[in-house]
Amino acid sequence: MALFRAGKLDEAIREYRAVLRLDTSFAAAQVNLEVAFHKKGLVDQAIRAYKEAVRIDPSSAEALYKLGLALLSKDRLTRRYILLKAVLRISPRHVEAYNSLGTPCTRKGLIYEAIGSLPKGNRPSTRNHADYLL
Repeated sequence: MALFRAGKLDEAIREYRAVLRLDTSFAAAQVNLEVAFHKKGLVDQAIRAYKEAVRIDPSSAEALYKLGLALLSKDRLTRRYILLKAVLRISPRHVEAYNSLGTPCTRKGLIYEAIGSLPKGNRPSTRNHADYLL
């Protein structure tokens, strides 16, 4: 993680891969690998790594959430929506998932669900909710 924080992404990726060669079930290393890929702009590789992290630990709300973020950057809204809903089933208090759910809901025309995903204090008081979100 120190290499990642220092911005040495290529070195961090090599280290995470080395760890995963020793223990393919180490979910934290898999998540760190995917974050490094995503930060480098290697979204397709990040998506593959996120999927592997979810395969290793299907109950990892963080891996599901980050897979959803990567999918949003590829404009895969339906899959992102499904993943964010899964994150919230696993971790009902995952604030970032609630905040992120608004984008796919709005783009899919699910205005009231998008509003419901907003923290209570950020919900519109106006009658025309669509204008608030668009």
